[in-house]
Formats: sequence, structure tokens, C-alpha cells
Amino acid sequence: MTDEVVNAIIDALTKPQHIVPRGLIKEPEERVFRGTFKEINQYFYKNWWTDGLPIIPPTKEAVEEMLQGTDLPPETELGEMEPRGGILTVETIAVNAVMAGCLPIHMPVLIAAMKAFLKTVYMVVTASTGSWSRLWLINGSIRKDLNINCSTGALGPGWLSNSTIGRALGLIIQNTGGARPGIHDMGTLGSPFKYTFVVGENEEESPWPPLHVEKSFSEGDSTVSFAAPNAFIQFIATTPQELIASLRERLSLQMMPNNVILLSPENARDLAKAGWTKQEFKRAITEGLQIRGPPPPPPSPPLPGSPPPTPRPPTPPRESLIDIVVAGGPGRWLSIAGPSVTRLVTEKIELPPNWDKLIAKYRNLLVKET
Repeated sequence: MTDEVVNAIIDALTKPQHIVPRGLIKEPEERVFRGTFKEINQYFYKNWWTDGLPIIPPTKEAVEEMLQGTDLPPETELGEMEPRGGILTVETIAVNAVMAGCLPIHMPVLIAAMKAFLKTVYMVVTASTGSWSRLWLINGSIRKDLNINCSTGALGPGWLSNSTIGRALGLIIQNTGGARPGIHDMGTLGSPFKYTFVVGENEEESPWPPLHVEKSFSEGDSTVSFAAPNAFIQFIATTPQELIASLRERLSLQMMPNNVILLSPENARDLAKAGWTKQEFKRAITEGLQIRGPPPPPPSPPLPGSPPPTPRPPTPPRESLIDIVVAGGPGRWLSIAGPSVTRLVTEKIELPPNWDKLIAKYRNLLVKET
């Protein structure tokens, strides 16, 4: 009788209060809207379908054109997204991509990025009071295909691919996932990096192997990596010794691991000339480092009839909790994006068979006049 009571209590405490069967929540059906561009934007804004900025209306023709950027059928499901319970499909990605101002050649990045996102503890990212942002790192030849800014001002405005890719991903998380500010996204302060936070690694100016090769992908692959930092610190260091000391000081103040260090090419070359490999540099800034914060709570005693507790996985080496990405232009500035609520997740970007034709058709739209 005791076990039955305990099991009933456990069930009552752990059972979700609101169960939405898969597929019960339907995506909005096609609608006919007649009005001005301004009126359409007001309609979308009032229905929580925008990020507060103007959108491009996702007409049937625009969505069909966007779907040319992938060989996956529109109804292909990538997964279910909490907290709303929406089903993420290739078509819903295309709809939000149109709204954000993307081109069809952005679709492979968006699909891979959402695959990476769904592999994380994304409910914490989308619903926490911690205001976790969404950092997307691009590697491989697709950086050139899409004219992604990896150099001066890489995190700033002015580049269509960097701007619209991040914005589209934010709209997907809001519209399909339901992460609406103040309703399910409960970030206390919020973050400007939820608008867009996309950067390509400056592989050409780096003395070290790029991030995707470090993550066991081939040099010829293109990838997108996802992290969820809630802080961004930028500072200058003119020598390797100053750089390492400054990083150790700042990382020691973090309450969590999983930090992405965005290192300028000049800083990276200074380190390489001084004999540092990337792994040696990571060990130097993390060895013996005490991460402040409360110790983990002791394990609770097992309940009657419950299975034995799962042993905790071994603690990974501290240097594996740091990722180094070379980005930006001239100058010895660097930044820490972190701590992140999730480890960095990297996903390969799969290109459709007609990729070369798509690039020939659309890439010129990404190139600015000199």
C-alpha cells in the first residue's frame, strides 16, 4: 500500500499539468488578406507573429520560391517544439524565412540550425528568466556562398545573411515553438541578441584548424553551431600573457561553464607565433580555474520501490567546456559569449543537388556595390 501511495504522489508531482496531444495544435491555415503593406504588418504584429520589426508578407508564391532552397518535401517534420507543441516542418521554416527577408539559399542553414537547436535543452533557452540568447556560428565554404560576414563588424549590422538568418531562426522559435515574450519567454531583462546573433568564423585569417574540424567534421563540410549565452563581454589584450590573464580573471567570475571565446585574428596569430596551439591555449586559460557558484546539491535518498540512481557522468576536462572561434577584423579585441545554458551543438549543413544553380541565381543579391 505504501508503494502505491508513493507512486501516486510521484505521478501527481511529475505529470504535466497541460497535456497537448501531438498534432492537436494546428498551424494557421492559408488566409486571404487584402490591405496595404502597413496593414498586413499591423495584422501580423497584433497576432504575435513578428519580432516587432516589419516583415515581408509570406505569400504563397514567396513561400514556394523559398522552398526551392531545399530538396526536402515541405511537409517533412523536424520535430515538436515546446512550449507551444507546434510541429516544425520544412514549410514552416520557409514561411518564417520569407518573413525575415531570407533568400532560398539560406534554407539549408536554417534547417541545419533548427536540427542543432532541437538537440539542446531548448526549453530552458526559450522559457527561462535567464534571458538566454541564441548564438549561431557558421563554418565552411557556405560562408563564401552566402557572403556571411566573418571579418570587421562580424557581429554588427549591415550584412543580409547574418541579419536575416538569425532573425528567421528567432521567428521560428517564437511562432512554432511559442516562445512569446512575457507569456512563455520569461526572460527578466531579455536580450538584444535574440534578434540576431550570427557570425562566420574567419577561417582564412586563423592560424588554427576551424571549429567544425575541431568537432570532427571534414574540412570540406559546412556546419552551423548553436550556443545559448546570456552575457557578452568584450575587451582588449595586446600580448598573449595579458590575453590569458584577462580571460582567466573573467572566466573565474562565471557561475557556469560553456563559454564561446571570439578571438580576433591578430590575437590568434600572436598566440600561434608564441607557440600556442588551440588546445594548449584552452588548457592555459582553464587549468586550475575555480568556477564560482553554489556546489551541486547532494543526491536525494531513493524513494521506496524506485530504481537505483543513475551514476553521474564523469566530469569532462575543463578545456572541453571552452570553445574558441576566430572572428572579426584588425585589432586585438576579443569577447566571451557565455556562460551558456547548453554545450555547443554542431550540425552539418546539407546542400540540395541544384546548389550551384541556386547560388548563380541568388548570390548577386547578397553582394554590395563598392
